[in-house]
Amino acid sequence: MATAGRKARGRRAARVLTGLEVLARERPRWLRGRRVGLLLHPASVTAELVSARDVVRRLCGEGLRALFGPQHGFAGEKQDNMIESGHGIDPELGIPVYSLYSETRSPTPEMLEGIDLLLVDLQDVGTRVYTFEWTTALALEACAAAGKEVVILDRPNPLGGEALEGNLIREGYTSFVGLYPVPMRHGLTLGELAALVNLRMAGGDGGAVEGGDGVAVRCPGRCALRVVPMAGWRRRTIAISCKANTPRRGLLRPASMTIPPPSL
Repeated sequence: MATAGRKARGRRAARVLTGLEVLARERPRWLRGRRVGLLLHPASVTAELVSARDVVRRLCGEGLRALFGPQHGFAGEKQDNMIESGHGIDPELGIPVYSLYSETRSPTPEMLEGIDLLLVDLQDVGTRVYTFEWTTALALEACAAAGKEVVILDRPNPLGGEALEGNLIREGYTSFVGLYPVPMRHGLTLGELAALVNLRMAGGDGGAVEGGDGVAVRCPGRCALRVVPMAGWRRRTIAISCKANTPRRGLLRPASMTIPPPSL
């Protein structure tokens, strides 16, 4: 009985570490002395609900130069669909907060001018028509053009990584709810999708990730891209069991993220 109890406690203790948490634990050397931008939203938190903003600020100090927010606003304040949000200044840090769902869907050269590296920590939904993945794709394109590095802090696909469902986008029908040809339920984490987009940007259809430093892996393509993988995630894991944070209030609980693929 005691052995069984210890095994049960061990199972309860095991959990997924997101890319953000791996970054905070490892404190990689390539982050030192860099001018950093951070793309995030309210679900970009640790298991203790510490915002990525605060984690990166502790890691980088004044090296954190700008914040970027996707659809629904940096603070998740724009919950109605297709409502744009404005830019601002972080009142505590005094750094710019740029909206990538405003007059622009992509970081402009002026927004990227003050940074060397863009960290991306977004909880995706695993469904093609949610825009967080395409905000990431447009950021990759902009950073490639500006010569900036992108680092994706990976998070679970709440629908798991085994099942694929739905059609592919036909040529000529791409939009902000589907910029690259992936199925409706694509089975990719944001880091994996970014790696795919990076290859497609360079005209490639495949290729292995390159060796990293034990913290991040380099992904071939047009943009200088690294992905900080999760620790402990398995492709069979779905939102209900991994307790992924929902990225908008319209998705009331992790199980809600299983609804969009068959209903859209």
